Amino acid sequence: ATVIGYLVSLSEEKRPSWALEAAAAVMSARLVVGGAGPLGDELAQRAEHLAPGRIAMLGTVEDSAMFFHAIDVLVLPSRTEGMPGVLIEAARCGVPTVATDVGGVRDLVEALGTGLVVPANDLEEFIEAVALLSADTVGGPPRSVDQERLSAFTFDAVAVTWSEVLVGVLGR
Repeated sequence: ATVIGYLVSLSEEKRPSWALEAAAAVMSARLVVGGAGPLGDELAQRAEHLAPGRIAMLGTVEDSAMFFHAIDVLVLPSRTEGMPGVLIEAARCGVPTVATDVGGVRDLVEALGTGLVVPANDLEEFIEAVALLSADTVGGPPRSVDQERLSAFTFDAVAVTWSEVLVGVLGR
């Protein structure tokens, strides 16, 4: 079975219910949910109703690398985002992503070459994309990571870019 992962806050703006809906729709998939938040109890009950025995609620995940190495596809169904680090972490581990087109998500996924981006408010297309990537990753090894693409997102590279921006703004 494909293992779908969700590793974001369990809050309304991150839309974890879409991850549950996708897992329920992709019958060959299991979902692991990492994170905590105000929707935790509600989601645990809903998970058991939607896909009994196929959704594991992990709570806070201390070792994100271990999480990413245990999944085949990451889902990020957020209503709002900036430039989510979870996409970079997944890419470093060779895990493709299905994400909604909010904030800087499309730019980041395209820059990393790591998955599919769907319209922000289209649950059906989100589920279809999860099913497509799930079928594509079954039993396969992690995707190779393009180190050159990832190098633009290291701490050092980002710090240099921010320094250049600040110097440009301040004029010195």
